[in-house]
Amino acid sequence: MKKLEIKPFDDFWLNCGFNNNFSILTSYNKKYKELAYLNGYKYQAYNEWSPKHIALNNSSRIQDDIIGQVICKEYFLVEYSEKNANNLINMLHDNNIMIRVDLYNWLPNSSSWHKEHNYHYSLLSDYDEAKQEIVIIDDDNRGYGVKSIPYKRFLKCINDEESNITGYIIHIKNEIDYELNMNDILYHANILLDNIDFFYRENDFWKVQVNEKGENLCKFYAFEVFKIENRQKANLELVKCLYDKKYINKNIYEYLKKEFIYLKIEWERIKNILLKDYMYSANNVATNIDKLNLLKTNCIKKEIEIWKKFKCL
Repeated sequence: MKKLEIKPFDDFWLNCGFNNNFSILTSYNKKYKELAYLNGYKYQAYNEWSPKHIALNNSSRIQDDIIGQVICKEYFLVEYSEKNANNLINMLHDNNIMIRVDLYNWLPNSSSWHKEHNYHYSLLSDYDEAKQEIVIIDDDNRGYGVKSIPYKRFLKCINDEESNITGYIIHIKNEIDYELNMNDILYHANILLDNIDFFYRENDFWKVQVNEKGENLCKFYAFEVFKIENRQKANLELVKCLYDKKYINKNIYEYLKKEFIYLKIEWERIKNILLKDYMYSANNVATNIDKLNLLKTNCIKKEIEIWKKFKCL
C-alpha cells in the first residue's frame, strides 16, 4: 500500500496513544472522526504511583476493536547505532513509523525537556534533507501537531534504556465501517454513570502533595484535569455530530452544547487553580483544596444530569 500522508488529529487531545491512533485512522478515512468523538471514557482516582486525584481513562472497547482491525503495528527492535538510525530514516520514504523516544531532549517546549527521562511513542512523518531535520507528529506545551527534530538530537533521543531502537511500522489492514449511533453512546453513558457517582460523593481529592518518591504532584494533577477539559471538547463534537445526523433536535442540541461548554470552562478553571498553586504557592502545592473539590462536585453533578438526559432521549 502507498505510504499514508498522516495529518494530526487535533480536534482535541487525550494522550499521545489516542491522538496518534486517530491521526492514522482519520488520515486514512475522515469517517473515523465520528469514532473519536464516542463517549468511551471513565474517571479514575488512582494510578500506580499517585494518591487520590481525578484523571480520565479512555476505555472504549468499540474504539479499541476498530483500531485493532484497521491498523497493523509491526514491531521492530534493533541495536542502537547511527547506521540503524539512518536505515530507519531511509524507510520513511515508503513507510509510516512510530518510534519510542526519550522526552528529556526531544521537544524544547515540553514539560519533560531537560527535566525528566520519560518515554513515549512519536509518529515520524518525513525527513527534510535540506534542513537535516526529522518531521514528526507529537505534542508539547503548544499542542499536538507537526514538529521538527534536528538530526543530531533525534539520534540522542531514540536510544532506549537498553541501547536499542524500538518502534512500529504502520500498515493499514482493513477498512471497517463505523457510523456514530445512539446505541453506542447510551452503552458508554451507562458505564460512565455507574463510574461517576464515586467522584460526586468523594471530596478529598488533591490533598496529598508529593508521591512516595518525593515528587511534587500539583503540576501532574493539572495535566490530568487538562485531559478532562479536552474531553468536553470531544463531547461538543459528539453532540454536533448527533444533531447533523438528526438524532437530536435543535433544542436538545442547544441545551447539550451549553452544558458541555459550561463543563469545559469549569474544568479549565480547576486546571488553572492547580497551575497557579504550582507556580506561586509555597513548595508548589495545592492550597485551595476545598474550593477545588466544590468546583469538581458541581462539574460531576452537571455531567450526571447530562448523561441521564441522554437516557431519556
